[in-house]
Amino acid sequence: MQDNTLDLLASMHFDINKVAGKLRLQQVPAGTRHLPWIKWFAHILSVSGTESNEESNHLSSRIAIPLSDFADETASQVWYWLEQQSDAKQWEYIKQFAKVRTLEEVLDVWGE
Repeated sequence: MQDNTLDLLASMHFDINKVAGKLRLQQVPAGTRHLPWIKWFAHILSVSGTESNEESNHLSSRIAIPLSDFADETASQVWYWLEQQSDAKQWEYIKQFAKVRTLEEVLDVWGE
């Protein structure tokens, strides 16, 4: 884990401390505390930052949590939280974090 990755996560309102040589997640962004961060913490830490400021600013878009680590109720909670945001804020989050998928990918997911 590089220091610039920890700095970027801190700028995204994650509080991560080093205790006895281990990283400990102390706080997560407001409004998301109900999500299963313990399960996702290893995935977040597996993303490495770069020396380039431009690339490290996009670290959040490179964090990938496998679908198998999402419970059905978690997906519902995330959608509920997003729907509570203003339209402008929803589009801001979508622009920042959404992944564009091909029509085939969308149909494959709906077919499950």
